[in-house]
Amino acid sequence: MARNRIGETRRLPAAPAPMMAAVLTAGCPARKRLEAIAASLHPAHELALFPDLPAALAAAGEGPVIVPVTAPARALAAALATGQPPRQALEAWKGQAEALLAAWRPARRRVVLMDAAELARGNAASLAVLEARLGLQIPRPEPAEDAGDGQPRPGLMLLLAMAVLRSDPAAEALLGRLEAVLHGPRPDPVLDLPAFEAIWADLAAAARAPAGSPADSAAALRRECGLLRESLAQTLAEAEELDAARTDAERQVALLREAVAQKHLLETLNDALEQRLAASERQRQRRESVLGAMLLRDARRGEAGAPGDAGNEPGA
Repeated sequence: MARNRIGETRRLPAAPAPMMAAVLTAGCPARKRLEAIAASLHPAHELALFPDLPAALAAAGEGPVIVPVTAPARALAAALATGQPPRQALEAWKGQAEALLAAWRPARRRVVLMDAAELARGNAASLAVLEARLGLQIPRPEPAEDAGDGQPRPGLMLLLAMAVLRSDPAAEALLGRLEAVLHGPRPDPVLDLPAFEAIWADLAAAARAPAGSPADSAAALRRECGLLRESLAQTLAEAEELDAARTDAERQVALLREAVAQKHLLETLNDALEQRLAASERQRQRRESVLGAMLLRDARRGEAGAPGDAGNEPGA
């Protein structure tokens, strides 16, 4: 409230609420959930949707930014399902994760990273995190709406993706960094017995599928040969990299062993020198003791012979 010149009060217009933003990348499973939340908000509260985090940060001012993050294993499985080789898919995921963390770090007070699948399901804990960060009440989904996250059921690609992630120390470290900054529940994809049964059913169905025409079979064989050649080339390249790394490691080990041997030699020489110095010090102290005793004895002899010498002086 403020007073005008004649003493009357007038209501100042309320400050506009800061813009709230959400990042929705292509194929994000939480797209429908966030679009529904944005549509349900009061017009005074705007939830704008952006394709990437830098654009959202630039437009949202000081408002919060919600970033749904697809679980790494699911993201990698989706890339593998498109035909990307494991190494290429893994490097692409690491690059995306590093870029996300680099953009999050300077704005971490505003950016809320959340598991996309849990947000898509309408998980109560995830929605509670959103309410706390946005300062708004978010309508809960109806039971009929809560029909999953739209993700494909676990299969061979997810199994392969989980193994690929665990095979790379840098990817494991990046995975830990990403999980440490996520808000709300973040369960990892789990391959339980029903998931393995589904994988087995898929493989069995593929084995029972009727064979196509000879031309189709030949084309399939050519594709398979091409894939095998690509896989073999990639395996050979990895073997060469491992061999080079092993050679470098052996060279480093040899240098370390040489350095340790030199260190032991220097320590031995240092000990011998210290022993010689100690022996020389003891000899010096003994010589000083003997010389001091001789000087003291000569001084006493001189004092004892002084009276007899005085009586023999001329004129005595």
